[in-house]
Amino acid sequence: MPATPDEFSRPYKGAGEFPKTFHTQCHCGTMHAVWLACQDPDTMFAILEYISPLPMPKAVKLSIHFAKSVLHIAETDTAVAAILAAESWLSSPSKLTCQNAFDAAHEARNDGNTLSRGNITSLTIARSGANFTACHAAATAWACGSGLSNYSDYTGSAAHTMRWALDGLKTNIETNWRICEIIREHIANPFSKPE
Repeated sequence: MPATPDEFSRPYKGAGEFPKTFHTQCHCGTMHAVWLACQDPDTMFAILEYISPLPMPKAVKLSIHFAKSVLHIAETDTAVAAILAAESWLSSPSKLTCQNAFDAAHEARNDGNTLSRGNITSLTIARSGANFTACHAAATAWACGSGLSNYSDYTGSAAHTMRWALDGLKTNIETNWRICEIIREHIANPFSKPE
């Protein structure tokens, strides 16, 4: 596995696939240090995809954690139901829990769409984003349960909609850093040496 940022990004040079922010994140000498210091979720997801796609349970868990971190903003029963449906699939994967996750994602998405219509304020944008984050958590469970190969895309979408929810609140916290901290909390540094 490549140990330095230059070695890691070499296959992507000129391809336009790798996040443009990667090199601004790479003032660190090793990929281990880049992972610890990264402040861009897109870079972290690109690193994970390069190494290997997230395993299904980790993708769902990560999406659930993104959704839970903004649940207090959503203030809708459908957001709670979407997270519960994702957790239900995670603890007991079956066709039924997969379908329940799909249905819950659909309902949370509908609430998100409803919130984003009418009197648009930073609060309605934040609430809509929080509902969409919960929707993506349930959608990640559905994608995993349905055998879709692009379920990691749903996890990335959950991170993006979480950012949208937090940005809508105009919070003073650094939203990208918060997302990266959630990723680091739930996914071990892939560049750590085995003990």
